Amino acid sequence: DATALDESGLPQVLCNLPDGDRYHLVGDGAYGIKPWLLTPYRRDGNLTEAEKHYNFHFSQQRMVIERAFGRTKGKFRCLRYPLAFDDMKTTIDVISAVLRLHNWILKRTPLGTGDRTTHTISLSSSLIHTPGPVDK
Repeated sequence: DATALDESGLPQVLCNLPDGDRYHLVGDGAYGIKPWLLTPYRRDGNLTEAEKHYNFHFSQQRMVIERAFGRTKGKFRCLRYPLAFDDMKTTIDVISAVLRLHNWILKRTPLGTGDRTTHTISLSSSLIHTPGPVDK
């Protein structure tokens, strides 16, 4: 995950935005400390009430993010398996395209008009390494 983040160029984009210090990514503690990355406080038994409060709300936001990833993986089945590309750039490009399609679908499907996850877009199976049978 950290390698993909570094090779994505996203940290550089964040650092070069006007008022870039207003924008942050949310990650777990494994990413380390970065000025543009929000992570939880380590639970070492000595957290202040303010740090516990921060961790609680941080956890709530992470759950929202994880549910969004789950919906995206449900919609784009190619993300259920490892993407087997020879270079990280292609992997990043595919994931970026999937997320852009996901957002495009959400923008064009009004709330309350049915299941917003019924749109299915698949990539060629030759691009995707699947360890078992693929649902069509």
